[in-house]
Amino acid sequence: MARDPRDIAVSEMLYRWHKGPRGQRKQYRTHLKLIEKKEQDPGAIPFHVLCRYVGHDGWPMSDEGVLEKERARYRAMHDFVKSLGSEWFIFTYEDMIDKNFDALHEYLGFEIKDDAEIPRTTKKSKVSRKKAYGDWRHWYTEEDVDFYKPVYRPYMELIGYDCDDWTLSPEPVIESEYSSMYIKGLVRKNRMNNIRNFKASILKRFK
Repeated sequence: MARDPRDIAVSEMLYRWHKGPRGQRKQYRTHLKLIEKKEQDPGAIPFHVLCRYVGHDGWPMSDEGVLEKERARYRAMHDFVKSLGSEWFIFTYEDMIDKNFDALHEYLGFEIKDDAEIPRTTKKSKVSRKKAYGDWRHWYTEEDVDFYKPVYRPYMELIGYDCDDWTLSPEPVIESEYSSMYIKGLVRKNRMNNIRNFKASILKRFK
């Protein structure tokens, strides 16, 4: 299953703090403040600048550090997909969202049911976001297009994405519900899960 790397980058950046900011609170607060600033004015901060504050080994990362991370990932992804035989079927996240299942049904030889729900156990530990695509058009700036395009192009070309479509939203909107509030929700859930697990371990000892 494939997904537009531009959208993956946005999702990954926002999901960075799903395990909480323990030991990295200054980095977390700095990152969150930059996101809140971008919510107010999407063009004020290039997206790749936000990615400099999500590293696990020191921050802020250099622009080259951010670029090399993506370059290494999509070089490996490109080589992996290229190595797949004709018996493999590549299904995109975008087709799943649009419910374009005809080709998948033909490949499988049967129709799948479109009635999946997020399990309750998963809901306790995760916060779902938009379940959409193309969000990168609101987050990226022209500087980001120049920054990421050469890195993503070979992989996008292989999967079948339109490599020439880097059109940005003329009136970008970054909703706090799906950005800064989403991050805070992840941190809050992580804290609640830690408390729940601690209580469970205490009760287990006294049983």
